[in-house]
Amino acid sequence: SKIEEISIYGKVKSLNNASINAAIQGKITKVFAKNGDYVKKGQLLAEIDQSILLSQEKELQAEYDLLNSEIIRTKELYDSAKKLYDIGLMPKQDYDNAYFNMQQAKIKVDVAQAKISSFKIQTNYNKVEATNSGYILNLLPVGSVVGPGLQPLANINTEPSNIEFKIPFNIQ
Repeated sequence: SKIEEISIYGKVKSLNNASINAAIQGKITKVFAKNGDYVKKGQLLAEIDQSILLSQEKELQAEYDLLNSEIIRTKELYDSAKKLYDIGLMPKQDYDNAYFNMQQAKIKVDVAQAKISSFKIQTNYNKVEATNSGYILNLLPVGSVVGPGLQPLANINTEPSNIEFKIPFNIQ
């Protein structure tokens, strides 16, 4: 019986990959795994810089504060208009306009508050976790920009891989 050793070239083909995408856009600041590592679902893989989100949140907070002062001003104007209207010194249309302006100011404050709440929620998405258990593939390095619609932060091979190769017929 003759044993021979032969070299064959092939490729490893993954059966099932899951892409890991970041929920917010930003640069990767920390990576907690490396290619080839086995990770469990929910394991922290990376952190994303949230300085852009935090600066936008500060801008929204300043806008909110400004709108709050507008509510105070429109409420004072409305109160004055109501007094004048009640004693017959202001037309109904002017009174209605004062009321409308006060209501619009309140709506603007509510919208600004909702935007701030949304940004606070988004800042919690700076931590990227594994969505499946498996082996890490193509993990992007620190400094890479990730986010919705951009390249995945990593892929996770969730099942064993196949090794695919071709054997020539004329082996001797």
